[in-house]
Amino acid sequence: MTWEADVAQQRFTKLIGNHFDTWGFTKEEWLSPGFWTSRIHPEDFPNVAEACGTAITKQVDKHFECRMTTAEGTVMWFDGLVGPIIEHGMTVGLRGSLADTTNRALRGSKESKIQQMDAVGRLAGGVAHDFNNLLTVIKTYSDLIAFGADSSDPNTRYVHAIRIAVDRAVALTDQLLLFSTQSVGSKSTVDLNSVLLGVDSTLRSMVGNVADLTIDLDPKLRILRGDQGSLEQVIVNLARNSCDAIHRLDSGDGGSHCNETPLEGSQPVGRITLRTRNTLLVADAAEVQADGLEPGEYVELLCIDDGGGMRPDVLVRAFEPFFSTNDIGHGQGIGLTVVYGIVQQLNGSVSIQSEEGKGTTVRVLLPLARLDPDQEPSPIKDQPSRGTETVLVVEDDSDTRHAEELILSRLGYRVLVASDPLEALAIVDEHEDIIHLLITDVEMPVMFGQELARQVRPRLPGLRVLFTSGYSAQALETELLGEHFLAKPFALSTLASSVRAVLDTPAANVSG
Repeated sequence: MTWEADVAQQRFTKLIGNHFDTWGFTKEEWLSPGFWTSRIHPEDFPNVAEACGTAITKQVDKHFECRMTTAEGTVMWFDGLVGPIIEHGMTVGLRGSLADTTNRALRGSKESKIQQMDAVGRLAGGVAHDFNNLLTVIKTYSDLIAFGADSSDPNTRYVHAIRIAVDRAVALTDQLLLFSTQSVGSKSTVDLNSVLLGVDSTLRSMVGNVADLTIDLDPKLRILRGDQGSLEQVIVNLARNSCDAIHRLDSGDGGSHCNETPLEGSQPVGRITLRTRNTLLVADAAEVQADGLEPGEYVELLCIDDGGGMRPDVLVRAFEPFFSTNDIGHGQGIGLTVVYGIVQQLNGSVSIQSEEGKGTTVRVLLPLARLDPDQEPSPIKDQPSRGTETVLVVEDDSDTRHAEELILSRLGYRVLVASDPLEALAIVDEHEDIIHLLITDVEMPVMFGQELARQVRPRLPGLRVLFTSGYSAQALETELLGEHFLAKPFALSTLASSVRAVLDTPAANVSG
């Protein structure tokens, strides 16, 4: 679109092009005084003003980029050129052009977000290993106390409080790792409706009386390919974000209170709807153009709320790590970033439509699983939690090692322990009876757990191996492809079921 403008009246006087109404405004609105300057994003206005000022005073053409908001509140990017209209040596007006570069800007923004998350992910990964070792110790010992405690013992409530605090710490670590681009678990066929129903009670407890929660499921929803735990994180984070928005609108403060117990007799002040649908993307869909999705069928998850909505300057930063509109101390500002990171790893897309005072809709699109007509997701089999086999535990952190030894011994296993791979190799050479399972941390002094497993397996045919780490499976996937893996921190029940599951794996199917 090309234009001419009257400097004194600060309005367009001529528009040339047939798409001036693309952004929801009539030609008359475009030509009204002050219209253009009122739609420019506040952060970009100084650059635009400088370009126009230079064109007027120095009588030269100037290039600029800016964001403008549409009638619906959507932010769009423009590439602009402004130059002087000169009569008798004086600048009497401006002329220029505006080109819509939103798709290009979105692609650049996407690359920038990925770089941001990679940087934060590297930071998170650097502390995750040691932090998760500490959480493993706290979690397993509190589980052991609860495991043998009498329900009438008043100390059990203290143990319960410890376990809740640990679970919150684990959730925070998971949040950091989830948007590090290396934390989504193993992908499998998943029914998103089942995932939503599985977290229904959690969502309602979280939302409390802040909002009416509606879960609207498509009974014919297609099966997608993803990770159930990561999808649960997506759903919970979206619902929490909506709940916070509704609470802020009602209370007028910047806090986040969705996890607090509601006042007795209080009534919901808003509405949150989680909706699943099958959807078809055509070739010119925004997600195809901006996010690189292939045209075709997708599973759609919508989270709709009637909260306060977002201003344009907030909307453009919604996915930034640690950006939050909550007061300090109320939330970490990573909820939507987590959603973005997970959806990207699942080869989907996420977008937000929001306008201040009119609520928010977050749209998540996820690709379908490619199934044979009669194929169904594999059922989860219950595994025995106890055993009598011999297990070799190799862990360089002494507290974690002792906790694992104590748990496995109580479950009936014969446990051998080593503080490093060299000690483990010596035990293997000296031990006369069979060793059924090697449980080893991945990152250890002298050699990594993978190398230890490679050296031990020829000496112990049929040996099963279970790797553990405070890092995510994806951070280690090039080395652990096809191996059994247990992420730290783990609960007593998780360790028990994982050990039993690995031991029950037929020897012919064991990697090595």
